[in-house]
Amino acid sequence: MEIISLVGIVVGLIVFILCCVKGVNTLIAGFIGSFVIILTSGGNILEGVTGTYLAGLSGFIKSYFLLFALGALFGKCLAACGGSRRIALAVYHVIEHMGSKNKRFKTALFVPIMYMIMSYVGVSGFVVVYTVLDIAKHVYRKNDVPWRMFTYGGATFLVTMVLPGNLQLNNIAAAGFCGTTVTAAPLLGLCCAAALIVIDFLVIFWDAKRSEKNGEGFMDTGAAFVASDPDADSELDTDTSSLPSLVQAVIPLVVMIVLAAVVKLHIVICLAVGIILCFVVMPGRIKNPMETITVGITNSIGQIMGVASASAVGTCLKAAAGYTVIMSGLATLPSVLGGTLMILVMSFCAASSTGGLNPVGADAFALFTAGGLTPATSHRLMTLCALTSVPPQSAGIVNTCNILKVPYKKAFMNWQRLSYIGGLPVFIVVMILIQLGIVV
Repeated sequence: MEIISLVGIVVGLIVFILCCVKGVNTLIAGFIGSFVIILTSGGNILEGVTGTYLAGLSGFIKSYFLLFALGALFGKCLAACGGSRRIALAVYHVIEHMGSKNKRFKTALFVPIMYMIMSYVGVSGFVVVYTVLDIAKHVYRKNDVPWRMFTYGGATFLVTMVLPGNLQLNNIAAAGFCGTTVTAAPLLGLCCAAALIVIDFLVIFWDAKRSEKNGEGFMDTGAAFVASDPDADSELDTDTSSLPSLVQAVIPLVVMIVLAAVVKLHIVICLAVGIILCFVVMPGRIKNPMETITVGITNSIGQIMGVASASAVGTCLKAAAGYTVIMSGLATLPSVLGGTLMILVMSFCAASSTGGLNPVGADAFALFTAGGLTPATSHRLMTLCALTSVPPQSAGIVNTCNILKVPYKKAFMNWQRLSYIGGLPVFIVVMILIQLGIVV
């Protein structure tokens, strides 16, 4: 039965991927993929659906509803008061002053850089996408950058994960397992991050050049988004007379980051403060406050349902009998290799770096210690293993596709390029250095 369940896991993931690629609603795609896994697990099918699947669905909503709702509302308020357009205009002018050479590449870097800054201080990618959306849409459209390239932003998450001092849950969890601090193994972390940035930026540069050569522009993947957002169809007017000042525009964003990074308040509180500041710092600029609030929150409802269903695929996978077979096999491998593969496979199955680390972190650390690694190196290796946490059922990919109205296949390929073309070589080099005794 365990072998059948193992096959069911593989088939369920393939079915989920195909559904997403074919444009099936993610709520339905997630259910179909989960059902295949449940059907082959040998248990009660009804209990699997009403118990495991719905537990995964509702658990995700319970954990992330406020993040989605307030993140969407913050982005909506910043756009409604003109703040997003003012920041976009400032970014546009910076790019213009950098010259016309490689303008598409320079523009495409805006979103990844914003993602790295905000995720470093602990802001979830589910929130960052809303925060930079209304800024990026104007800059990307003005410079005719393919809209799908926005998705490179979320794909740079691994850079943040390995940077010492980041406030992502994965880094905090690793510190707990290894008895270290979030700044553990600073030199190793900085070297890994530097290598990842170079590789990721080269991939983005290559894609920018390729798209330009092929004549691909913003509307090739942005038409659906423009149709859903009338404001996205407007030109980036360079006249700032009707907009707030740049200082006013960035205050809500900067305060939110400072509260998260320095004061270390919960991100929900930081978002609430940011929303309030949009009204306080730029008074009277949001013409229909209640409409803005209503639209901002209701727009997030459909998004979170689809993402929660995708997340539930991972919940059903972990509950399947075949999953036990996978983990048992990994436990028999040599110390450091076995520990890393435990985290890599679990992160892939759970489609989450934290969800992959938490269940096996203690066992992996024991294996790392047996292999002669220091707690600090073990910590940083755990965070580097996050490279497999963006598989096809990743809630982050699904969320980005839903918000941007970008075809799933386009977003998925961008995420995989940076995760594997960037992350895998760095991971392999670190493992070789460990085997040679250079890093311990």
